[in-house]
Amino acid sequence: MNSPQKKHHLAALTHDGVIWQWKIQEKRSSKVLSGFSKDKEFLKIIISGQNEGVSSAISSLCVSPFSEHILAFGTFMGTIQIVESATLTTKAEFSVRNAEPVRGIRWLSKTSVIFFSSQETTKGMYKNMLSILDLKTGKLTDIRQTSTPENTFIRAIRISSGFQYFILLLKERPFELWDVKTLKLITIGKLPQITALEWAPLEKSDLQDVAEGKNVQERFIFTLPDGSIHFYTINRRTMIMSPLQVELSTGIISSIAWKDQYLVSGDTVGTIHCWNLLERKSTVFTTNKGLVKRIKFAPGDDDVHLIIVMFQEGDFGIWDLDHSVRIANSNYLVGRDLKAIDLDWASDSNPVVATSDGCIRILDRSLCISSSKQFFRATLSRKTVLYTPFLLAPRNAILLKVFLQHDFGERFQSLAINPKKSAAMESEDEDYELVTKNLISFVDPSVVDKIRRSKSKAEQCYHVCKFYGNEEEMQFWAILLDYLNNPRTQSDSSIPFAPTISLHSKGSLPPTDVLASTLTGVQLSSDSSQSTSSEEYPVKSNILLSREKLIQQEKKKETYLMSSSAKEEYDVVKRVAEFNLLLGEKQKAMDLLLSTPISHPNSFADSLMAITIAASMSPEIYRDMVHQVAIKLMENGSLADGTQLLCTIGRHEEAARLLQNAGKWSDAAWLAKLCLPWAQCSTILTTWVEHLLESNHQMPAIFLIVMQGKMEWALNELIKAKQIELAALFSQICSDMKLFSADSPSIGETVQPVYVKYGQYLFDIGCREGASYYWALAESLSNVPQQQSALKKSPTRGEESSRQETSEGIEKSPSS
Repeated sequence: MNSPQKKHHLAALTHDGVIWQWKIQEKRSSKVLSGFSKDKEFLKIIISGQNEGVSSAISSLCVSPFSEHILAFGTFMGTIQIVESATLTTKAEFSVRNAEPVRGIRWLSKTSVIFFSSQETTKGMYKNMLSILDLKTGKLTDIRQTSTPENTFIRAIRISSGFQYFILLLKERPFELWDVKTLKLITIGKLPQITALEWAPLEKSDLQDVAEGKNVQERFIFTLPDGSIHFYTINRRTMIMSPLQVELSTGIISSIAWKDQYLVSGDTVGTIHCWNLLERKSTVFTTNKGLVKRIKFAPGDDDVHLIIVMFQEGDFGIWDLDHSVRIANSNYLVGRDLKAIDLDWASDSNPVVATSDGCIRILDRSLCISSSKQFFRATLSRKTVLYTPFLLAPRNAILLKVFLQHDFGERFQSLAINPKKSAAMESEDEDYELVTKNLISFVDPSVVDKIRRSKSKAEQCYHVCKFYGNEEEMQFWAILLDYLNNPRTQSDSSIPFAPTISLHSKGSLPPTDVLASTLTGVQLSSDSSQSTSSEEYPVKSNILLSREKLIQQEKKKETYLMSSSAKEEYDVVKRVAEFNLLLGEKQKAMDLLLSTPISHPNSFADSLMAITIAASMSPEIYRDMVHQVAIKLMENGSLADGTQLLCTIGRHEEAARLLQNAGKWSDAAWLAKLCLPWAQCSTILTTWVEHLLESNHQMPAIFLIVMQGKMEWALNELIKAKQIELAALFSQICSDMKLFSADSPSIGETVQPVYVKYGQYLFDIGCREGASYYWALAESLSNVPQQQSALKKSPTRGEESSRQETSEGIEKSPSS
């Protein structure tokens, strides 16, 4: 549905429960569009937002340790949602509390979660509820029932590493130790003020025993306000104090996390203290961001230890413990007034964060990008069809387009690469390898098959642009394909039939759209072999079609309009008469005009038109008279009648120029295409091109230039319009097919810098083989020593780092 407030915005609800917001962006003004189409073909629909089905603002979240990509959300409205992060689809939703926030949620098993809520009834008194939800049946089990409110509230739940026990932390009260299997309280701690608590990780052998249903010892550590550290072991429901020599923060510890040899703590002033149990040494990170609310290790291999730390005020950051460095902070989100409510790791390199605006964001390691559901690496391993490349991260979408256009993986195995170029590219980029191996397999196989089976480079580029939904580039390649199938030459001087346009009596001159509006379900494609390219690669404006196809369309319309079902209508008869008049069938046109009933209000005008036609068949004096009448009609705004009269006496070029003077550029071009020899038609079209260039509308002008076969001019205009990607591909195709004129020996000087710039663009986005290929092409065209030395200069580290800037958005690519 359309937005009632913003006319260029619309919303759509898909079957998976996702609400999409789209922004319609017009690529050209209506004035320019009228030269090509009346139906706004040059529109770009952009995803500007999406609601993935989150029922209300998130209060807590937890990623399932049992199932990949499954998240559990608790909301402020008392609902729990189970969401698959790979597709952002809501798998299940449960209403568990009556508009009471779910304060915390954790996974107990693959099919159950435990959660709690604490609602203040009176000042200082709370109603605490602890429950388990069975995700298969929706059964809700309350496991801690109190008849009266308590003077404390539940702070958190800590599930043991083997999922045998859990600890309930209460405000200024001793903790409670529970058995997961029996849901019975085992014991209550003796120390009332616990500041932080965490379970110790299990060894791999212990995890195997737990998987087999055996009981294993589990340990946990907690701290007190005085900074003391306590370590306990649970063996067969018995809690025993154990020794542990560690050095943590000297302040009040507010959060602890433990993985492998690293025991990490955060205090109330924002200091992060990391103790290495194996090396017996510590590392301290000073942040001065206030109380550390949560520390969470990234899942994955034992040789990578990343932590994400959330502070009380909503800031958060990522630290690499193996190298003792901070690698990212949340300044990008905080600068936009977005704060973290809760967080976890969606994969080994992508945190998932519930933010203060009620959204869930899956971020990259830089904490700056949360492009889409297909962003993080774990998702790429799933065999899911990519519906649109714009759901990928910007840089990956650009790289995917490059590979689909060039298919570098197969082509570059046999290429001889410039050794100085390849030396600058020895280091392999992890993301680059990931894209080459996984992204193409992520695309619909039918799309990839159609691209791979393309018979020419232009056809391959057309299919890629179609997949990316780029209307402007699709038109460019469709016009080039139409030219290659129907080349225009100077020797094409014959006029297959006289005039052209189907004209309205009110003076407007829409080309084929007028007659096409009369047709319902009529196929206009030709039976000839040439029609295949027209149907498969449709050119949006008939003006850009070849003359033969345009004639075929008009003849099919005449056949339909003269059918018995349509002949009875006056408007249809009138249009057929006009059409025959333009085709030079004067007698037939007069007969149709004279058949108008005398009662019809246009009878007199039709008779005068028939008399004028008869006069045009008389000697020279009548020709002069018709010419004068036509000029007078056109000067007074009757463009349709004036044009028709000029066509009866063979003044087609003059009619076209008068139409151009009246601003009817597309109608003048249409008339010239059908009625004039190619040399005169090209003159009319060139005038339109010059007008478009003067009014700063390069792409429509380039379409017309390519349609005329003036490839050198088209290349120069692409370069001026900074369409480097199109210019490089276009140059390569024209060179391979020898479309450039033999009279242009300097074309290499024009093409060479295009290849250099496109190669630099490919290098910046990580496509090193592509960069080498186009640099090698440029070097092969270089005859000047200075140019050769410039080509051999390898990109610097700074230039390589600009690759990150390139990936900020698809809109910044050379062909956007």
